[in-house]
Amino acid sequence: MHHSPSEWLPLIWGGGEPVFADAAEAETVLGAIMARYNEIIHGLQDGAGILDPLFLADAEDEVIADFWAEGFLEAVSLRPAVWDPLFSHRDAGLLMTPILLLARDPEDLDLDVDEERLHELLAEAPDMIAPCVVAIDRFWKARRTHGRVPKIGRNAPCPCGSGRKFKLCCGRR
Repeated sequence: MHHSPSEWLPLIWGGGEPVFADAAEAETVLGAIMARYNEIIHGLQDGAGILDPLFLADAEDEVIADFWAEGFLEAVSLRPAVWDPLFSHRDAGLLMTPILLLARDPEDLDLDVDEERLHELLAEAPDMIAPCVVAIDRFWKARRTHGRVPKIGRNAPCPCGSGRKFKLCCGRR
């Protein structure tokens, strides 16, 4: 599911219009953004489904994935109704869990997990983003191709590509 750049670029600028020193600076900045966009599109088109999200890191090199997750949800908010089939799908909706955990207050997510498991999920979330986004992309492709997405068996390999059974990975709540 791809939005046109004219739809999502305003989110990058924080809703305002960017101010560039000159045309060369505008071309450099927009060129870098579009190059990254195309890199993501091509990575997901590849049969392997490759996504290498860029996260910030703090002074101790700890990954800060919250901003990435918040940006993803901002993009989702551009067309919330279009995303309903994913969120309402019994299995595939769980693929959004790592993104939601990082971008929202876990208390608001109504997860049926204890404090220890929640801590584990939050620690694993940054590493789960790439495989879950690849699986989300596959969800949309399967839906476009077949009109619906089959349920995922509890013992089937997780669609995120972790190699674990669905019930021990994204299906674990």
